[in-house]
Amino acid sequence: MKIKAILSSGRFRIFNVFKFEDLKAITTLYPRWEYMS
Repeated sequence: MKIKAILSSGRFRIFNVFKFEDLKAITTLYPRWEYMS
């Protein structure tokens, strides 16, 4: 699945997440994120 992590400056990065542990690591680093697909 793809996660769009939004930085405080308004820019964003797109991550391909395969494991739930990766998702938890991303959500702790980036407070704003949304699920893409």
